[in-house]
Amino acid sequence: MRDEKYGTRSLVYSKWHRFYLGDLEPMIDLDGIEWCPEKGCSKPLVLIETARDVGQANKPTTVLRQLADMSKVLALCVLYRVSETANSATGCACEPRKRITACDHGISRFRVRRVWPPPPKGGHRHWKVMTPEEFRDRLREVRMAHIDTEHRLWDGDAA
Repeated sequence: MRDEKYGTRSLVYSKWHRFYLGDLEPMIDLDGIEWCPEKGCSKPLVLIETARDVGQANKPTTVLRQLADMSKVLALCVLYRVSETANSATGCACEPRKRITACDHGISRFRVRRVWPPPPKGGHRHWKVMTPEEFRDRLREVRMAHIDTEHRLWDGDAA
């Protein structure tokens, strides 16, 4: 298991950008990029914008959609609900450095919406409620589909 390198995320650059550039040079932060760890690949697999789920109906993702369309990479908007048992400092109910499989690591549920590719004609972008385990499994499915299509070596014995 990997830990956050410094324990917290610095907002120094974000604050600098807002103060010095503001609306003159608008910026968004991209919260996550799932990527292929296979040797020599490092291909981006999923672009993710996250926000705390406070019951909002929407989260703007216009720039993320444009980036995903240009790069042809799946993009998701992910809202997370903080668990009532989470430690406010770490977001996790586990003791540090212990692997406890029952811990939800501070998240009780996700609401996930596909940003790109667009749904089929007539389809709607909607929120799908997922448990932490379901969301983990969905991200793994994306990576495994990539590995199956781009990294499997087919030999004469493959069925």
